[in-house]
Order: sequence, then structure tokens, then C-alpha cells
Amino acid sequence: MSRPAQGAPGANGSDGADGADGAAYRTDSGFENRADCEVSYVVGTRTLTIQPKAPATEYVVWTEGVRRTKSGAESVIHAPTEGLHWFWFDSSGVLQTATSFPGVERALAYYLIYDADAGR
Repeated sequence: MSRPAQGAPGANGSDGADGADGAAYRTDSGFENRADCEVSYVVGTRTLTIQPKAPATEYVVWTEGVRRTKSGAESVIHAPTEGLHWFWFDSSGVLQTATSFPGVERALAYYLIYDADAGR
């Protein structure tokens, strides 16, 4: 694949996520402003929750190039499996979890290492 001509610099440079060249090589995924949301985790239930962080009333997450505005809490419970757990928003904007890496095209939100013996 040939590379397009050098683009105008964005916040991450001409090849960065928002530079002119970056647009030809990316699918937008991730948080628009991570400071607008907060993550909490309840050990006893293995529940991860992402919600707007006051004073923000919403946060924005991009999933595979689609901008999704979230105005409430989103939660997911992970399996009681020992090891690394990944959390991300899928292509429909739904919070998901798995023990295998979901790929860089996903809107990765969080990861943790769960100790099944200790229950945390």
C-alpha cells in the first residue's frame, strides 16, 4: 500500500491519530476525553462500571469510527477466571469483557488482573 502525501500536523503529528495521514490508516476507537468518565470496580461481584464523572453528565466513546455519547452508568461482570481481563466497548457501543485481548480496533476501556484464589 502506498503512503499518501504528508498531511498537516494534528495533535499527534501528521502521522498521529488526528493528523491528516492518520485518517487513512485508522479506525477511531477510544475515549474522546477520558476525564469525563470514571471507572469503579466492586471486588465481591466482579463488576466494572464506567459512568460520567461530575460535573460531566456524559462522556463520548468512539467504536470503529462511530461516535457514541454515553449519559449513564454501563456495567459488566467478568468471569471468576484467574488472570488478565480486558474491558472494551464493542462495535455497537456495549461494554464487554474477556480474558483474551480484543484487538486494537476496539475502544479499550480498562484491564485488570484477577486473583481467583483471593477473590480479587
